[in-house]
Amino acid sequence: MARRSIDVLCWLLLLCLATGCTVSPREKAVQQGLSHGFQQVLFHTTDFDLFALYRPPAAHADDQSPSVSGPRLRVYIEGDGRAWITRSRPSSDPTPHTPVALRLAIADPAHDGRDALLYLARPCQYVRGDNSRNCVPKYWTNARLAPEVIESLDTAISMAKQWTEAREVILTGFSGGGGAAALVAARRQDVVFLASVAGNLDSATWTRLLGVSPLDASLDPITVAPAVAHIPQRHWSGAQDTIVPAAVGAGFCRATGQPKAHAIVPGMEHDGPWETVWDYRY
Repeated sequence: MARRSIDVLCWLLLLCLATGCTVSPREKAVQQGLSHGFQQVLFHTTDFDLFALYRPPAAHADDQSPSVSGPRLRVYIEGDGRAWITRSRPSSDPTPHTPVALRLAIADPAHDGRDALLYLARPCQYVRGDNSRNCVPKYWTNARLAPEVIESLDTAISMAKQWTEAREVILTGFSGGGGAAALVAARRQDVVFLASVAGNLDSATWTRLLGVSPLDASLDPITVAPAVAHIPQRHWSGAQDTIVPAAVGAGFCRATGQPKAHAIVPGMEHDGPWETVWDYRY
């Protein structure tokens, strides 16, 4: 059944290319996920419906039910997406056109067949119609890390963990998703590894360095550094990243007492291509 779904979706994509129709970022993400064994999932939380792509342990790759077991759930949280059209004009849809966290999930180097993978979009990304409830621009601008946003992500992860019967959670976030991952980790007792790629882990420093308005309706990840200090971590920054400068990640790692957890990748810009160097083991 999974093979058939992928074949049908690929055929539709080829038809669209031949006839000139536009493939949406959501359709592209779903097709990309399906071609790598992921299943589309929608998490209904209190405030938001969250789009996700889920890959069960390899032993259950043909199982259409998410109720399979694995010792760990590896979660990848997407970045801020297309939050702004211009410096002063927010987007009407924050869905990323380049889903870096999805590329990282697909390239997960530690997936040896035992663990489940979850690509988790941020609120209001990829959703439409009735599933876009509460989707107003503040949730991808100054309230992008609001308490209700973190609560929603945390709830979705708990749902996925229950499906998989996983005992432990590994969190990785890209860009603003890195800050979200840190804030989620501070709420949980089951996170055994925390990682970020070009992670915005210190909102106050970030807004000061870039000269942009404070995220005054958001939680600041740097404030939970003491709460996550006991968790093994690794945070990557790009040497050529002008969107989230390396100083942001370095400061967070110092605040956790793990300065050596920060690594700077030569020549790397904000959007990567991170999947070409993505390498960690836990």
